[in-house]
Amino acid sequence: MNFPKLNPLKCSSTVNLFCPKPCTVVCQNGGQCTGSNTCTCATGWSGDTCTLAICSSDCQNGGTCTAPNTCTCTNKWSGNTCTTELTTSSTTTTTTTTTKTTTKTTARTTTKTTTKTTTRTTTGTTTKTTTKTTTTTTTTKLTTTITTTTTTTTTTTTTTTTTTTTTTTTTTTTTTTTTTTTTTTTTTTTTTTTTVNPCISGSFLWNRTGTTVISGAPTYIAASGVFVDLHDNLYAVDENRNYVIWQLLKNAINATVIAGTYQSSGSSSSQLSNPNDVYVDKSGNIYVVDTNNHRIQKFSSGTNIAVTIAGISGSAGSALNQFNQPRYFTFDLTETYLYVCDYNNQRILRFSTNSTSGTNGTLVAGGTGVHDVTTSLDYPWGIHYLPSISSDLFIANNGGQSVMRWTPGVPMEKMPAVAPGV
Repeated sequence: MNFPKLNPLKCSSTVNLFCPKPCTVVCQNGGQCTGSNTCTCATGWSGDTCTLAICSSDCQNGGTCTAPNTCTCTNKWSGNTCTTELTTSSTTTTTTTTTKTTTKTTARTTTKTTTKTTTRTTTGTTTKTTTKTTTTTTTTKLTTTITTTTTTTTTTTTTTTTTTTTTTTTTTTTTTTTTTTTTTTTTTTTTTTTTVNPCISGSFLWNRTGTTVISGAPTYIAASGVFVDLHDNLYAVDENRNYVIWQLLKNAINATVIAGTYQSSGSSSSQLSNPNDVYVDKSGNIYVVDTNNHRIQKFSSGTNIAVTIAGISGSAGSALNQFNQPRYFTFDLTETYLYVCDYNNQRILRFSTNSTSGTNGTLVAGGTGVHDVTTSLDYPWGIHYLPSISSDLFIANNGGQSVMRWTPGVPMEKMPAVAPGV
């Protein structure tokens, strides 16, 4: 078909079927404008202006589709669809600096002063007196006497002073300084480990084809909870058909009743009424959530007679020593405590595995009524606790249609799987 040649002047002034209409939007990511406000997007893009990327597989764990089949992942996640968890660990090694300074100073001063003074004084006095008398007699009888006295005094003084002073000063100073310095070395090693989701790839993928292990008369069961013990023996709860716990030994073909009375619902110590869950400890003791009897039963290893360790048989209530239709439970690693979903009381109670009927439990989560908020529970059904992985309780919040992560002792919990109402 031949189209008439377009005249721009006519197109701008005359309505013409063959005149291109101006595009009022800007097409992105390779999109082409095919109308006044219409974009034809390139493969992998959508939206009015081709700005919405298309990922054939949904981005997980908060990731966002930012380009065709390309997810931008949040922290700690990687992979095409953000399903590979990244674990980062840092190791810091610090060598402490030790500086030791030893200073030893020895000062010795000896001063010896000797002073010797000798004074010798000799005094000698000599007195010599000479008396001479001369008598002359004359005839005239005149007598003349002449006396001559001569005194000679000689004094001799000799003083000798000798002073000897000897001063000896000896000063000895010894200073020894020892300094030891150890250099500080700080090494920081950051290791990022990629944890691959075994459900996505690797050798741990679930087999997509299941194998029936318990079924058919007379063991056709209304299965509820299951448990595998340390010896790979399987236990299955037959809730509302046969009211018993079945045991399938490792490598066995047929299961046998290990707890409860076959096809007999009741409240005696050998009966169960709509049991929901089962657990076997390392000693072979069997614990059963006996839902319609509102109790937890413990069958000691080798016996089919149980004792009630939590709740009051046949008595539904909201006191801490009662249940109102308990559903599922979980145990800590030491098997010291069990945590029970108290369904109609919207709570999780903790009991000792050695407690007895009528003993009060400890409220660890919920108990504030029915609410779809993060401070309460809404008909909790299932529960899981694995302290070696996380200190949190993971609770199937049946009425709230969510999975709750609750830290014992903390009034707020998180929802790692889905939000309420989803």
